[in-house]
Amino acid sequence: DAAFIRYHRLIFPDHTAGRRYYHMINSLFTVEISVDHQDCEGYPQEDSSERYNLSVSAGHASVNAESVWGVLRGLETFSQLVYQDDFGTHFVNRTDIEDSTQFQYRGLLLDTSRHYLPVPVILKTLDAMAYSKFNVFHWHIVDDPSFPYQSRTFPNLSNKGAFHPVSHVYTQSDVKRVISYARMRGIRVLPEFDSPGHTNFWGRVKLLTRCHLHPSGTFGPVNPALPSTYQFMASLFKEVASVFPDSYIHLG
Repeated sequence: DAAFIRYHRLIFPDHTAGRRYYHMINSLFTVEISVDHQDCEGYPQEDSSERYNLSVSAGHASVNAESVWGVLRGLETFSQLVYQDDFGTHFVNRTDIEDSTQFQYRGLLLDTSRHYLPVPVILKTLDAMAYSKFNVFHWHIVDDPSFPYQSRTFPNLSNKGAFHPVSHVYTQSDVKRVISYARMRGIRVLPEFDSPGHTNFWGRVKLLTRCHLHPSGTFGPVNPALPSTYQFMASLFKEVASVFPDSYIHLG
């Protein structure tokens, strides 16, 4: 239902602006959706089918797909086929399309460690990805310059490692919002937590590194000889795995 509402607003933006719509299509037009596997509660995965068939005839369009992710791709295509004339009347030409993925991984990477991006900017990027049928948001969320991810287990990572502990962090609710927004567009969120290198700002909290002291030649990104290193990494990535539903976590 959310997808229908979203595409209705994309196709008929005059409705969302609160203005009266004067140029209605003369004949009733319906869009019929059929899907083989109606798993609407899950998340897109690397092997998810995005295949769909779209048929447009007089007064009727149909989208047939193997999964809900294919339905989303079909609705995206249909929305881009609709156009307006100078008087505001909407048209769509008769057509038949059979579409499937040539590349299963079609990703876009955002680095929010070097350049913090507010959540609304990330959401707009996800919209742009959906228009182009990209299906993987590679979220390079932390790196050497900053640690904006607000960890439940180790809050000092962002308290002392972010550019600002309040305005330049991604809270748990922020992350859930991005994941949910991406899911509704058939986009996976692949988080990147660089380790064992690129952990410069982890040294701010004196957890693993001594990056901000005079180098002695004895410390690298993390000290693999310390049992506490493995305990820390296990706890952090256990949390990350519980927050991000994708099957993969990128280690940089």
